[in-house]
Amino acid sequence: MDDAALLKCLREAIRLRHYASSTERAYLQRPRPFLADGQKAGLRGEPTSADVKAFLTRLAMSEKVSASTQNQAFTRRAVE
Repeated sequence: MDDAALLKCLREAIRLRHYASSTERAYLQRPRPFLADGQKAGLRGEPTSADVKAFLTRLAMSEKVSASTQNQAFTRRAVE
């Protein structure tokens, strides 16, 4: 599944939950850095939990994101 298809699926899931349009826009911006990072890393197919965890770890190292923010993001991904 390409990036556009993944974002389309995300948009559909957001709309099924009747989120506000501003929330939809914000949520659709969040995966873009992850998808761009995946392209640079040469990842193919649907992202796995390991892919998400590796991205969040790199983000924490380069952007100085706190461990609690990193863990919250990973936990949220695992639940959804």
